[in-house]
Amino acid sequence: MKVLAVDDSHNILDLIKDTLSLEGIEVETADNGAEALSKYVKFKPDIVTLDVTMPIMNGSETLSRLIQMDKNAKIIMLTAAEHWSLIESCLARGAVGYLQKPFYTEELVNTIKDPWHYEDKNVITLFSISCNRISTSLEKMFKDKVSIAIKNIEIAKQEISPSQFSSHGGYSQIRVVVDKLASPLQIEAPQVSVGFANEFSGQLNGKILTFIKFEHIEMIKNSIEPQYGKDLREFFYILHSKIFSVLVERSHLRLQLEPPRLYDVTSDTNVESNADITKLHYEIKNDSLQIPLETQLCVSLRQIFRT
Repeated sequence: MKVLAVDDSHNILDLIKDTLSLEGIEVETADNGAEALSKYVKFKPDIVTLDVTMPIMNGSETLSRLIQMDKNAKIIMLTAAEHWSLIESCLARGAVGYLQKPFYTEELVNTIKDPWHYEDKNVITLFSISCNRISTSLEKMFKDKVSIAIKNIEIAKQEISPSQFSSHGGYSQIRVVVDKLASPLQIEAPQVSVGFANEFSGQLNGKILTFIKFEHIEMIKNSIEPQYGKDLREFFYILHSKIFSVLVERSHLRLQLEPPRLYDVTSDTNVESNADITKLHYEIKNDSLQIPLETQLCVSLRQIFRT
């Protein structure tokens, strides 16, 4: 694997090069956007790490030019928290992920080794932006600061081959699966879990559901501020409303989100005939907490992204 690291901070470049070299990864560096464009052509990297704020040519402009040169360029943005609006713009224009400064070397290695190398960048953009907004909103609810870590995504569609999937390094980050070609897709709740659901309607109908294992419910209640401890509906509404808001922004459709309710195995099993089921597997975590969640988005991605 080859990585081109682009940053105006030589300390950051040294950190990236030293860390990734220990992993057997070949690293080239550039300290501005113009140099990055030149080195991209010669070095032909598998991945680019690109700082958002740089003199001469900033990360946003460099991203645009790299994608013009190579529409398949895989670019991971580096940013400080206060520049999130720029990251949203970069993700929407083709970046495949981001890493927030300051970062641990382990975070860097994990991001590079399991980057979001999706054929469908719309999906990673949707969930990257959503999870960042969720993380920001949960800060007021949890006693200690938490972050969101995306693990993998599955998309179930009825009209494509069960063998079609995109993968990298032997690990499938986004898998396209079909469980029942001859009949409509159905929502399946993970075993030993409880779920919450929000329906939305308008120009498009759909559902957002999140499942959590019973054993983790008390962990959530013990980790959030007392005023939120009795009823977790607000917690799940935060998860769903952030995903919904990005859906509306990306689709430009007029949609209304219904209030949250418990998952009903009878009424929530079936989905719209043309809908896909996208399963997001992720974790809410900090130094003392690690809670896995599964969110299922049931909607026609083709109508959302106009594909």
